[in-house]
Amino acid sequence: MLGCVWNCLRRIPWWVWLILAAAALLFAIIAYFSGGIAALTLPLWIEAALIGFGSTFGATLLLCLTQCTGRR
Repeated sequence: MLGCVWNCLRRIPWWVWLILAAAALLFAIIAYFSGGIAALTLPLWIEAALIGFGSTFGATLLLCLTQCTGRR
Protein backbone atom coordinates (compact mmCIF):
# COMPACT_ATOMS: atom_id res chain seq x y z
CA MET A 1 0.00 0.00 0.00
CA LEU A 2 2.72 2.49 0.96
CA GLY A 3 4.70 1.51 -2.12
CA CYS A 4 1.69 2.24 -4.31
CA VAL A 5 1.18 5.67 -2.72
CA TRP A 6 4.89 6.46 -3.03
CA ASN A 7 4.87 5.49 -6.72
CA CYS A 8 1.78 7.62 -7.28
CA LEU A 9 3.46 10.64 -5.69
CA ARG A 10 6.66 10.04 -7.69
CA ARG A 11 4.70 10.04 -10.97
CA ILE A 12 3.60 13.64 -10.38
CA PRO A 13 5.77 15.98 -12.49
CA TRP A 14 8.05 18.45 -10.71
CA TRP A 15 6.22 21.49 -12.06
CA VAL A 16 2.96 20.31 -10.50
CA TRP A 17 4.64 20.43 -7.07
CA LEU A 18 5.49 24.09 -7.74
CA ILE A 19 1.85 24.83 -8.53
CA LEU A 20 0.78 22.98 -5.36
CA ALA A 21 3.26 25.00 -3.30
CA ALA A 22 1.90 28.24 -4.79
CA ALA A 23 -1.67 27.13 -4.03
CA ALA A 24 -0.67 26.24 -0.47
CA LEU A 25 0.85 29.69 -0.04
CA LEU A 26 -2.29 31.32 -1.44
CA PHE A 27 -4.55 29.34 0.91
CA ALA A 28 -2.28 30.19 3.84
CA ILE A 29 -2.43 33.91 3.00
CA ILE A 30 -6.22 33.79 2.70
CA ALA A 31 -6.50 31.93 6.02
CA TYR A 32 -4.12 34.37 7.71
CA PHE A 33 -5.94 37.50 6.60
CA SER A 34 -9.40 36.06 7.19
CA GLY A 35 -8.59 35.29 10.81
CA GLY A 36 -8.31 31.51 10.58
CA ILE A 37 -10.45 29.14 12.62
CA ALA A 38 -11.53 30.63 15.95
CA ALA A 39 -11.79 27.24 17.70
CA LEU A 40 -8.06 26.52 17.33
CA THR A 41 -5.77 27.98 19.95
CA LEU A 42 -2.68 27.95 17.75
CA PRO A 43 -0.87 31.10 16.67
CA LEU A 44 -2.45 32.45 13.51
CA TRP A 45 0.62 31.95 11.30
CA ILE A 46 0.89 28.26 12.28
CA GLU A 47 -2.82 27.78 11.68
CA ALA A 48 -2.57 29.42 8.25
CA ALA A 49 0.40 27.22 7.31
CA LEU A 50 -1.46 24.07 8.38
CA ILE A 51 -4.54 25.06 6.38
CA GLY A 52 -2.47 25.80 3.27
CA PHE A 53 -0.38 22.65 3.52
CA GLY A 54 -3.30 20.40 4.42
CA SER A 55 -5.59 21.66 1.71
CA THR A 56 -3.16 21.17 -1.18
CA PHE A 57 -0.68 18.47 -0.31
CA GLY A 58 -3.20 16.59 1.82
CA ALA A 59 -5.63 16.48 -1.09
CA THR A 60 -2.86 15.16 -3.35
CA LEU A 61 -2.04 12.43 -0.84
CA LEU A 62 -5.72 11.50 -0.50
CA LEU A 63 -6.02 11.28 -4.28
CA CYS A 64 -3.13 8.81 -4.40
CA LEU A 65 -4.60 6.82 -1.49
CA THR A 66 -7.91 6.62 -3.31
CA GLN A 67 -6.25 5.41 -6.49
CA CYS A 68 -4.30 2.77 -4.60
CA THR A 69 -7.30 1.36 -2.75
CA GLY A 70 -9.33 1.09 -5.95
CA ARG A 71 -12.24 3.26 -4.74
CA ARG A 72 -13.32 5.88 -7.23
